[in-house]
Parts: sequence; C-alpha cells; structure tokens
Amino acid sequence: MRADWNAILENLPREAGSDLWRQYCDSVNRRLLERWLGARRFRRTLKTDAFDEAVGEGLAPLLAAYGDANVWIDRALFALEQVRRRGGLRLLVAADVRRLPFASGAFDLIFSGSTLDHLGSVREIEEALGELARVLAAGGLLVLTLDNPHNPVVALRNALPARWLRALRITPYPVGKTLGLRSLRTALERAGLRPVRWMPISHCPRWPAVWLCRWLSSRAWARRLPERLLALEALGRWPTRYLTGYYLAVEAIKG
Repeated sequence: MRADWNAILENLPREAGSDLWRQYCDSVNRRLLERWLGARRFRRTLKTDAFDEAVGEGLAPLLAAYGDANVWIDRALFALEQVRRRGGLRLLVAADVRRLPFASGAFDLIFSGSTLDHLGSVREIEEALGELARVLAAGGLLVLTLDNPHNPVVALRNALPARWLRALRITPYPVGKTLGLRSLRTALERAGLRPVRWMPISHCPRWPAVWLCRWLSSRAWARRLPERLLALEALGRWPTRYLTGYYLAVEAIKG
C-alpha cells in the first residue's frame, strides 16, 4: 500500500520538530549547495520536493539566487498548498519524481534532498534517477542526498519494522530504501550521470537533537542552537565521517 503523503504531511509541522531543528536542516543543505555550486548561475532549477519550504524557509532564497526560473515539485498537494500560502514561490507542480511532466533537458540544476529515500524499492530509486537524468540538460548538475546506510543509527532505523518506528515516534513518515556509496555510483552511471563529488552531511546526532530543539523551542535564548549544532559538521573531516553523517551527498554531471 502506498503512503498517503497528504495525510502524513498534515501532521508533520508539529511532528517534525521545532523551528530550531528546521533551521539547522536548512543550513546544512545551504552549506552543501554553496560549497559545491559557488558563484555559478543556472537558467532553470528543479527541487524534487517542497517539504522544506512548507514547514520553514527552506532553500527558496538560495535557489532564487542561483536560477532564473525555479520549479518545485511534490506528490503531496498539501505541501504545495502550504508553500503557496507562505508566498514567494510561483512555479509549483504536483508531480511524482518517477514520472516527471517536463521536457527532456529542461533543467540545468536539480536539487533532490532526501526525496528518493522515501521510495519503496531500489528499482523505484533507479527509475527516479532515470527521470532526473532525462530532464537534466547536457552538462547539467544533479545534487542529490540520500539516507546514509553506512551510519549505524540509520542502518538500525531502517532495519526496524515500520510499526515500531511509528509506535516509538522515531520517524513521523514512512522510511524507504536507500543506496550505499557503491550502489549509488552504479545507479547514477546507469542513468547517464557522472558522479564528481561525494561527502556525508548532517553529523548532528539526530534524535537527541530533535528532542532538544523541541524542548527549547519556546525559549528565546535558544535561538543560536542551530548554529551550535552546525559546529558538529566538523565531523565531516574525520576518518569516521561516513559513520556519523546521516546523509550521503553527491554531485553528478550529465554527460
């Protein structure tokens, strides 16, 4: 049975943690894009979900600085409606990342942040990568993040039955499949995408940090907490970085 993402997302603003946690997550993604994209400009960009922008600032200001035209897609109409109400974004499209309603070569930059790891099978991930490659222009960039199966906490979470995850309130949304370093490289290359950079990101211990952010969300003096959590990204320089990062990030070029 497929997840009803509209029903799930109706509860996510209160289940996904506080504004403090969302600020940290947005900052991690912004840092990644700023580090890899630098001062480059793109004609058209695509973001493969609207969740970040539905519950917080997301990447809207940053992508506006990178692209002349920016498109957001999401399977959940609820997420798109939340983004529309918040204002500032115009190109919102209800779409499934496995079946994109865009012409081939339509985008110069695609950012897919923890979207494909909510799909139910490796085959679906490969199908989505094929679609992202199709709508990416020759020489265009895909920046992709997925759950990191090399992280033991992520591996344990993914091994638990879904009913346990819901009962323990570990994740307020369905956990899908993901790919490790080797299998992700193979899947990208099969789709016609050439990986050029890798790194693990989001090294903050997720569950304790979410609880801490939720607990401190009403305290004005805690507004610098996201900045302090970002200091843990220094673990990305350690030899153990693939054990502490919650996501794998990859930059790939088409062609």
